[in-house]
This record gives sequence, C-alpha cells and structure tokens, in this order.
Amino acid sequence: MAAPIAERGIPLAAAIELLERDVVRPGGTTASGAHLAYIPGGGIYHSALGDYLAAVSNKYAGIFFTGPGPVRMENMLVRWVADLVGYPASAGGHIASGGSIATLAAIVTARDAHGLKGGDYASAVVYLTTQAHHCIEKALRIAGLAEAQVRRVPTDERFRMRPEALEQAIAADRERGLRPWLIAAAAGTTDTGAVDPLDAIATIA
Repeated sequence: MAAPIAERGIPLAAAIELLERDVVRPGGTTASGAHLAYIPGGGIYHSALGDYLAAVSNKYAGIFFTGPGPVRMENMLVRWVADLVGYPASAGGHIASGGSIATLAAIVTARDAHGLKGGDYASAVVYLTTQAHHCIEKALRIAGLAEAQVRRVPTDERFRMRPEALEQAIAADRERGLRPWLIAAAAGTTDTGAVDPLDAIATIA
C-alpha cells in the first residue's frame, strides 16, 4: 500500500486479495459483534445491500425534481424518527452523513435562528461538558464561531451535566455582559454513554 498508484491495473482477484490483506484485516474490526468501542456499527448485510443499491442507482436526492423517490424516503424516515422521539407534527429535518455534519448543521441553524452576527461571536457562550464530542468545537470553528466562549460545565458521578452548575454558569456570564447562546447537551456520549438530564436543561434554556 506504500507503493505509488501504477498506470496499469491489476487482476480483480489480486485486487481483492490486496484489499483483504492490507485494508480489511489490519486494525480494529468494527463489523465484529465483539466491537463495542466508538460509534461505527457492524457490517449488517441489509445495510450493505442498501448501500449497494444506493450506489448503483446513484440517484441525486438533493432536490425533489431529480429524485422524488429518494426524497420521499428521506422524509418518511425523518417523520418516523420524529414520531418515535415525540416531536410535534411540525418538526422536520434531514439525514446527514454522520454526527460531525449533523452537529455543524445544528450549530449553523442555532447561529442563524438567534441572529448572531460577526460582532456577537466573541461574547457568545457555549456550554458543554468534558464528555462532549470534539466535533462540536470543530463545527464552531467551521461556522466562523472560533471566538465564542466555551464553558465546561461540571458533571455528576455518572458524567452527566449538572443542571445547577449550568444555571450558575449562565447567571455568571450574564453578569459579565456575555451572551449565553448554546447548550450542547448529550443523549449518549461517545466515551461513557452518559445521557444529560435533558428535561432540566431544556427548562433552563
């Protein structure tokens, strides 16, 4: 795998052997039922088949006109998930490629919904815990919010955000003339699976 890509290809059997030897076998086996680390799921046959069908049909689902079927499928799935978690009929959304892109979309949405402009960024405050995924701070930088203040709210013995500590941090920032803007609570963190007390945090927000 360290060799440069050649101008001439290799036989399919040799390519599959190379893939198995140098790509599939080395490293962690995230498709194994014994793999419990991180987020990637196992190599489920039905999911692989779905990926295959999506790849070979190659439908563009960015707009309804070019791919009405895929767009309808996405809308159906979003509606199903919204109903599953108890969101109202007015709720909407879209399917992202992963958590990092979903987080970026959420941060940009929050920025625009609250009318934050360039001059507001340095005084805007984000609240999260030490258990928060690194993609949150990455998304802040990509969204132009690198100047925003980031507060690490203390957690309890189960690594959940402490609502009273959050409330105190918000009050202190308001006294400083800052603008509490975003609370990044978690419904299952990557490292420990901690679920923050979302109802209490929503009440504070």
